[in-house]
Amino acid sequence: MSFDHTELDRTGPRFLASLRGQGFTETPSAPLTATDRSVTFVNASLTPFKPRLLAGDKIGRTCQVQQCLRATGRAPWLYVFGMLGVLADGEYLGDVVEQAPQALLAAAPWLAADRLAVAVDHDHGDLRKLLKTSQTLKSVQARDVHHEEVPTQWSYGKDGRLTGRGITFFHREDTAPCGPDCAVGCRCGRWRELGQVIEVVGPHAHYAEAGFGLEPVQSIALGGDPYALPAVRELTDRMREAGVADESAPQAANLVRAVTALTEADVRPGGKGGAHVMRRFLRELLGLLGAADGPDDRWRERLHRAVPDARVAGVLIAEGERWRAGRATAETAARTHLRRRPDASAQELAETFGIPMKRARRMCEEVSGFRP
Repeated sequence: MSFDHTELDRTGPRFLASLRGQGFTETPSAPLTATDRSVTFVNASLTPFKPRLLAGDKIGRTCQVQQCLRATGRAPWLYVFGMLGVLADGEYLGDVVEQAPQALLAAAPWLAADRLAVAVDHDHGDLRKLLKTSQTLKSVQARDVHHEEVPTQWSYGKDGRLTGRGITFFHREDTAPCGPDCAVGCRCGRWRELGQVIEVVGPHAHYAEAGFGLEPVQSIALGGDPYALPAVRELTDRMREAGVADESAPQAANLVRAVTALTEADVRPGGKGGAHVMRRFLRELLGLLGAADGPDDRWRERLHRAVPDARVAGVLIAEGERWRAGRATAETAARTHLRRRPDASAQELAETFGIPMKRARRMCEEVSGFRP
């Protein structure tokens, strides 16, 4: 029997409904730019709350589905993803350990309770005790680990003022163990990481956080590949139809999702911080669409076929024109340099003027034959 893909769209609403029924208060997804100086974009459901946590404010018991972005999420990962989140005052840590996994199972009925497993640090006896007293988790397979084996400790941002220690959740897949040492948390594909429940320690108070990746949870229904999710697969197919090479189409789709989210957050390309991340994404995508050195009409045509959103397409075209103009200026300077120093190598041109090596070699061949 085929899987009803509309079930995937209900994941977030069911997660929130389960927690509201337990007395949690739903909070809206914050903008991607709702951060402090320690991170560039919201990269976890906790991030928008950091000023309050650092101040020691009371949070109560909250739940949210937060849009997040990590600039290191190249395919087969995703730059933009959702986080099924819970955040509560530290006195509710036991409740979060019990009720966050319950909400996860209610949100994603394709997950099997008897396939859940957890990893907890050897040194965190109090967390292991919470597992043993939990009605939901007392029977799950548990593995005692060190942080080097499976992450059990975290720092929220570069300043280190918020730290955490917690329990990592996995779902066992229908694959054979990779070997006799295969255990909860092994990266062979048998254990799909779902997320964590974490005790967060701040300067003035401690808190309880839970975070489960929305797309990883959804993708388990489709074999574990986030690029098999209908919206991502459709966008990947669109990239191929626009002329992007098959092997590059998933990353192109990943980039379109990222630049779309950043455009909606009013992030514009530039030289520093989030603006630099936006420019890096735009230029990589433009390269995949042939804007680096293809004919002007060809890359524009591909772009419009690949990116139906007029606002996002406008941002890409503006950056593409800026990029091509800069490349043209660099090539003019390189040619001038070659006339003055015809013995200059392609390597020298590439390093001095920022020209791609392939183009620099061609310029050297045009002047006086190829020189490596």
